[in-house]
Amino acid sequence: MDRFLSRYTALCVLALFLGVQYRIGVVLRPFDALVGLGGLFLVGRASVRGRIDTLTKPTVYYLFVATYSYRCVNAIFLSSTGIALKETLQVIEFVLLAHLIAVSIRSSQHRRLFFRTLLIGSGLLALGAAAWHVSNGYYAGYKELGDSKYVFSLFALLAFGEFLRGKSRYAGIALLVAVVLTVLSGERKGWVALMGGGGLMYFVYQGRGIRRLLAGILHPRVLVGGAVTIAVVVAVGLQFEYVSRQFETIGDVYVLLSNFDLRMDLSAFETSGSNLARLYILLFTVRTVLIHPWFGVGTGRWHEALADWTYSGKSRYMIGAHSEYQRFTVENGLTGLTLYVLAWGVAIRDSVRRYHGNTSSTETRRLEIVGLALFGAAINIFLGGGALNILFMALAVGLLVGLENEPVRKGAPTTASPDSG
Repeated sequence: MDRFLSRYTALCVLALFLGVQYRIGVVLRPFDALVGLGGLFLVGRASVRGRIDTLTKPTVYYLFVATYSYRCVNAIFLSSTGIALKETLQVIEFVLLAHLIAVSIRSSQHRRLFFRTLLIGSGLLALGAAAWHVSNGYYAGYKELGDSKYVFSLFALLAFGEFLRGKSRYAGIALLVAVVLTVLSGERKGWVALMGGGGLMYFVYQGRGIRRLLAGILHPRVLVGGAVTIAVVVAVGLQFEYVSRQFETIGDVYVLLSNFDLRMDLSAFETSGSNLARLYILLFTVRTVLIHPWFGVGTGRWHEALADWTYSGKSRYMIGAHSEYQRFTVENGLTGLTLYVLAWGVAIRDSVRRYHGNTSSTETRRLEIVGLALFGAAINIFLGGGALNILFMALAVGLLVGLENEPVRKGAPTTASPDSG
């Protein structure tokens, strides 16, 4: 039963990347149905065992609940009861998901099953999405299937963890395929999140010491392998105009941000519509927080607030939040933003501490938890207003709660050991 739950919970996480939804009066996704059935499974499991799973909750769990509960309270006072009810149902759903994850990964064996299912499932989704795009004439820019465009970087991050562990002869091939697909997807958010999460994974894997990190990077095997990988990825990416343009526009964003001013007229800059959208939204965010600093305009009122602003006729670019941090700032003020940043900060801190505080020689997969914590925090800088935003936090929180409740093995060694499974 526990083995099934580990695999099932991983499938719940992957279901949200399908981007499939149905309208039956309300919007219903396969993800919603799977999480609901998972809750019923926990009830049935408790009935069979004759007891309910009680979990010790770390600080990050309470910050997670407080952050999204604040959005509900904020909606009651500044928005409407309808929005408050919608937010409440979403909080309940993702808290349930975090609980499912925590229960399903408490032991090393079940954690291994969870991450193996997540790795294989994300790989299949990535390959399937790429095959669909290629068959429809999209040889780069895999963005026509909605949220599936974010699964490429997730697959690459999990493959990198498998590669660092060195337990599979095929890990290097899987990593190369995953990175190439991520580059060809053209999803810059995924690139940044992968570099951040993967970089932190490598840093903690080397023992958090700069000297050890440099020694690891300068190892001949790492230098040659890294150089070959980068050369292959760049060579493949530059064969496609879309990917080349995505690389170039990253530089455009840096130039614009380095000259940022509240009075700047962005219409004078020549860059992509996506870049302009992000910069107009940044102007909108700063100007809004100056007017509504502490509690924002109200949960769910982003578009209403946006309609009051126009910038040189460019308001057509400003169609939604381009960052979850911006959405919290505009809708919930600096109070909401502070809670959100604290939750991610504690999640990253705890994941690193848990990795280095490992006292079990049979420990597995703590390395991926480190990467996923920073991955979620980084991708949400550029992604806003969707269910995936809260999914990334619920995933990190659920994993950390599971580690907090890991059974203590008798006779376990008291010294830290590297991630081994």
